[in-house]
Amino acid sequence: MARIPVDRTEGVTSAKAVEIASAAGLPQQTVDVLLRLWQVPVREDALLVETGAPYRCTAAVPTAGVSYRARTPARTSTR
Repeated sequence: MARIPVDRTEGVTSAKAVEIASAAGLPQQTVDVLLRLWQVPVREDALLVETGAPYRCTAAVPTAGVSYRARTPARTSTR
């Protein structure tokens, strides 16, 4: 586990993802996961993102559970 500050205007770059993975003692494959995880709040315009702790599956590839709350409520039909 590591606490690495991320500048929200810069985001998680490849260099920052490498820094996070190294500080946490995670394998190099984790860098791609970290980059994709950062895209969740950006893509979904989310206010809050909760991720489960990374764990290793049988293929030894780090994965994590992700849930998010969107900034705008879902649209409902008026019919």
